[in-house]
Amino acid sequence: MNWDEKVASNIKAVPFSGIRKFFDLASSMKDVISLGVGEPDYSAPDKVIVSCM
Repeated sequence: MNWDEKVASNIKAVPFSGIRKFFDLASSMKDVISLGVGEPDYSAPDKVIVSCM
């Protein structure tokens, strides 16, 4: 199926989101933690918690 034929031309004209580019870049980097909505799903390291107190 060719999805390009299914998408309206006005939708194709919407520019790519800058924040999406940022998240894609961050996800490709080593040791980067995304703090987007719903994340992180794990506990913060002790040294981070201690430095915030």
